[in-house]
Amino acid sequence: MTNTISIDGYNAVIQYDPEIEMFRGEFVDLNGGADFYAQDVEGLKREARESLAVFFEMCREEGVQSLAPNTLRDSATSSYDPTTNRSVSQPRNAFPSICLFLIRHAQARNAEGACYDDAPLSAVGRAQGDAAAGAIAARRPGALYASPARRARQTADLIAEATGLAVAVDERLREFVFGSISEPGLTLEQQRERRDDLLAWRPDHRLAPDSDTPREFALRVAAALDRIVARHVGERVAVVAHAGTIDVAINWAMGVGPNTPVMHDFPIANASITELIHWPRGRIAGGSPRYTDFVSVGSLAHLPPASRSDN
Repeated sequence: MTNTISIDGYNAVIQYDPEIEMFRGEFVDLNGGADFYAQDVEGLKREARESLAVFFEMCREEGVQSLAPNTLRDSATSSYDPTTNRSVSQPRNAFPSICLFLIRHAQARNAEGACYDDAPLSAVGRAQGDAAAGAIAARRPGALYASPARRARQTADLIAEATGLAVAVDERLREFVFGSISEPGLTLEQQRERRDDLLAWRPDHRLAPDSDTPREFALRVAAALDRIVARHVGERVAVVAHAGTIDVAINWAMGVGPNTPVMHDFPIANASITELIHWPRGRIAGGSPRYTDFVSVGSLAHLPPASRSDN
């Protein structure tokens, strides 16, 4: 069921999305990019006004036509290109995009008997993190998000130092939760030998009463990414997370739904950078409803070969 509301004279269609357990809103008379999300009805108007403010600011800065009546949508426009940080000529009816830098945390090591979730970066990991921070700073992101896990936060802190950005922590970016099937005292090497991750492939399979299902994991990561996109369309955003989280993010970008069995993964090494340009409402009017350009997946170009590690 959909409803239409008017915010400051602009019409928006509202629909509840049970998959992410949030309300989605879309302004129908704007030239793309002004979507918004809220967990309850009370937050809808607040989020809608914030989305409008961000959208119009982006239009002013980048020279994008904001209104989208038929007389305007048939002309070519300029649009923000995150790879060059400037406005460029786009095809007819081009919509705004977001550039996402998905960084896996640098190498972490836990002492025997300590929980890996609390593991700090190793000496190798700090060097990897410094290199990743320099590479991300050169790309000039405008926002920085991170998983709350210690290894992700420490990696994000290095990027924050290099970029001057504040770190926004989002719980939904955490790694897949194995729960009590994974003994807290295991070292990383012992966890790798068990390969519990290969047992969790059916969408609703739960390895332990307190573990995630692959479907739950996919939904929470998608909700985090949808929120980031809604807040930062037209910008570059760095996200520090985990191999599993980035795997799911790639699926999200490709349109692979949460009910799909897990039958593949991607080479996401420590401190690697996956760069993608995502058009949340499609690249042009009449084209695919969403579109993603994969610039790189798990790139290690910024790391010397001797300092690279998978875990």
